[in-house]
Amino acid sequence: MTLADLPAGTRRLSPAQQATIAEFADTDFATWLTERLERIHTLEATHHRAQVIAHGDLFDDNLIVRPDGGLAVLDWETVSLDDPLLDLGMAAVALAREDGLLVPERLRALVAGYVEIAPLSEDDLTALTAEIEHAALIIAFHRYYRHNVRFPDSAKSTIHTEMIKFVESIEHTARLDS
Repeated sequence: MTLADLPAGTRRLSPAQQATIAEFADTDFATWLTERLERIHTLEATHHRAQVIAHGDLFDDNLIVRPDGGLAVLDWETVSLDDPLLDLGMAAVALAREDGLLVPERLRALVAGYVEIAPLSEDDLTALTAEIEHAALIIAFHRYYRHNVRFPDSAKSTIHTEMIKFVESIEHTARLDS
């Protein structure tokens, strides 16, 4: 397989997925999600970064600490070419969240480790907040769709609301460099 064989943007919501939002029974959530996605898409339209190999699902259950202390990354089934900041945003949702809120210290540690390998510009650091939100919106969509539309499960029917609380916490988080 070569880079040219990798799909592009597979973690993003497709136009078909976005069209289903209007059909959600939870109209308040549908409105919130639609408005947030529109704002993110507007912001992203002004920032163009080169696509890189993106894991797309860098959650703690996909990391193993090797005997030498290094990390091994598992579960590459959602690998694609995409914006590195969206991939970092997805990792931030997974690894810098505690009790449903973004933890600035964890985010700073994650970003510090990231920049040891791939530097981020000031513009990137500014845009990262929006990409963390974008990742949370993608997760919120999939949680709602899975547990309310595709495989209705009353025990998990409100799990998507955790991402609403998380997005609100992003808004209250100080800039990374402050």
